[in-house]
Amino acid sequence: IIAAIIIASFYCIEKDITAACFIMIGTFVKLYGIVGLAFFFFSKHKVKFVAALIGWAVLFFVLPMAITSPEYIIDQYKVYHHYSVPTILQVVTRICFRKKLFYYRF
Repeated sequence: IIAAIIIASFYCIEKDITAACFIMIGTFVKLYGIVGLAFFFFSKHKVKFVAALIGWAVLFFVLPMAITSPEYIIDQYKVYHHYSVPTILQVVTRICFRKKLFYYRF
């Protein structure tokens, strides 16, 4: 599904608002959707594209608050950040050390 969303955002890049919507859907569903931000360079109206990204991000952040409380949504994002960011950093660090991209001498 995320791959289809990324492809759809590339296909719709001429329509900045639609492409931004697909990128934000992909990002809010799974963080891999953020790859679609690379299509920023193919957009002819960069300011409009960035404004649409911000608008969709705010909408998708606030939309679940219609069903639950804002505190619950914010707590969920905090928990997600607490568990996902260290894991991502650990994976990147292991890959870099394995490929010997970092050299440390103690």
